[in-house]
Amino acid sequence: MSYSKSSYAKSLGISNSELEKRAKNAGFSTTEEYANLAGSSGKTPADTQNEFLTRYRGAIAAQPTTTDIYNRLSSTYGLEPLKQTSANLGAAVEAVPENVNLRAKSFGMSAPRIQQRIAGEYGKLAPAYQKAVTQQQTAEGNVATQLQLEEAQKAQQLVPFTTEAGMISQRLAQEATNYTNTQSNQLTLLLDKLTREGNVSAAEMAQINALALLEREYYLKDKYKVSNEETFS
Repeated sequence: MSYSKSSYAKSLGISNSELEKRAKNAGFSTTEEYANLAGSSGKTPADTQNEFLTRYRGAIAAQPTTTDIYNRLSSTYGLEPLKQTSANLGAAVEAVPENVNLRAKSFGMSAPRIQQRIAGEYGKLAPAYQKAVTQQQTAEGNVATQLQLEEAQKAQQLVPFTTEAGMISQRLAQEATNYTNTQSNQLTLLLDKLTREGNVSAAEMAQINALALLEREYYLKDKYKVSNEETFS
């Protein structure tokens, strides 16, 4: 059956001009070349990959960032106020000797009395300071645990995209090299025969060499095709 631009455009539900635009944007000089590659779906491999990338990046953009999650959890557990309280009390404890000594000079306190006063000040502040430190550490632990859980959930949400990326990569590599599952099976059978019998015909050896070359090109393209598009950058 001969190619008809109007019929193909109609099958895709688009106008002739839109078909011409698609073909041009995809780098084809004619709509027939575009149709031969895109087929009934009207999508070239590049179209399929670009659509995937758009959905994948959209899914990532829809997820909260690690910073967003941390800030929310910090607010939920009151981490910042606890840090401030702990810091203030810590500074007060550290300043006890200096403050007591300054007051002691005004009253002419003896060294033993100064040490006694310092110990008393420590005794007043230490319980509150230790409590503040414990509360801060508990909140930090809760934030870290919940953050890890939510990051794992984010990764789980992207698993379907990881799977799809592998499938797209494999399909693109096959289309780029014309290496199919059938050819893979043929190569396996021929190699098995060579191993089993120790020899094959000249035609079979030529076929092995040709299929092996296709397989090598396929795996190279499969390895780098999607990654080169910075799918997971």
